[in-house]
Amino acid sequence: GLCIMAPLCENDFFIIAVHFWAPTFKWGISIANIADFAKPPEKLSYPQEIANILCYPAVTCTRVIWSHYSTVITPVSWFLSYLAWVYEETEFYN
Repeated sequence: GLCIMAPLCENDFFIIAVHFWAPTFKWGISIANIADFAKPPEKLSYPQEIANILCYPAVTCTRVIWSHYSTVITPVSWFLSYLAWVYEETEFYN
């Protein structure tokens, strides 16, 4: 089939790779966590905070897995590794 993106897909063009876009969209979660830092405590959802606390071990596992994966893939994605750490830390702080 004819693919107008074929020349880009055949090269290691970073911008169209999942290694770029998946972490880019995941930054939205970390940015939302950072935005919650400024909220007064009475505006926070306590059931959501309890769920976050209960899910923290899963978030830590996610960080460990993605930090490792980001260093063994080609090309190595330091962007993904850094995101995994920031996501965990903002979730923990929140």
